[in-house]
Amino acid sequence: MGSTLSLIPELEDIVQRGSPAKRREILQRMTALFLDGASRYNDAHVDLFDDVFSLLIEEIESKARAELSRHLAPLSNAPVNVLRTLANDDDISVAEPVLKLSPRLAETDLLDIASTKGQDHLRAISGRRVLGEAVTDVLVRRGDREVARSVAENRGARISQKSFSNLVQRAENDGVLAEAVASRPDIPLSTFRALLEQATAVVHGRLIASATPQMRASIRRRARQGLQGSRGARWPARLSRGAAGRAWSQPGQQAERVNAARILRRTQIRGGRGDAGCAHQNPDRNC
Repeated sequence: MGSTLSLIPELEDIVQRGSPAKRREILQRMTALFLDGASRYNDAHVDLFDDVFSLLIEEIESKARAELSRHLAPLSNAPVNVLRTLANDDDISVAEPVLKLSPRLAETDLLDIASTKGQDHLRAISGRRVLGEAVTDVLVRRGDREVARSVAENRGARISQKSFSNLVQRAENDGVLAEAVASRPDIPLSTFRALLEQATAVVHGRLIASATPQMRASIRRRARQGLQGSRGARWPARLSRGAAGRAWSQPGQQAERVNAARILRRTQIRGGRGDAGCAHQNPDRNC
């Protein structure tokens, strides 16, 4: 750390009177110095670098800030104040590495940025390895189509029931989003059924195909229950077969049974290969 301390007088002079080129040169030297010893520095050392970096990036071009962002983002002990400054930068080339990768940003930092910044920043946050429900709630509420899809595809993102419902509504006109939501291992059965109910015939088959094996098993059970229940309603012991036949022909009841049969057929496993796979590979075919 002696070399760092010896630079302090020079830094003060550069901050006050140095050219952009000189600032960039010192920033590169300080970055190399930090990277070289990051694993050995204690909190006091890191705080010192934090102060130095914060001074140097105040008036420096975005290319140099973006380079610093890329170097610091993956580090577990990177200076947190400068990380926050970089993450809040309006230039997404500067903010993105920190927003996506930095383990040092707290959930409160992410919430603040997700609530105030634009879609580029939201997309960067949506790609983080782990996201809590509070953050994904904001991303799903404020994000555009790309952000919504990114959240749905991120297996490390925890999604609340409220956000699942929001995603289902948005998926009504977005088949890609519908498939991403349907393929999540944490999707509630009620949410999956809501996706199926609003899906077109082609997307319906793709949703079944993208579902997890556990979800397909649940769907098959519910579909069989629906078939058994409809049959029981149409042939109760006290009704004649003719009366049951008339009940069978009611449009709403008939549609309900056809839908259950269709779901059951598409989720059946035949010869080690499910009809869901058929629907996935041949979306226009009545598998």
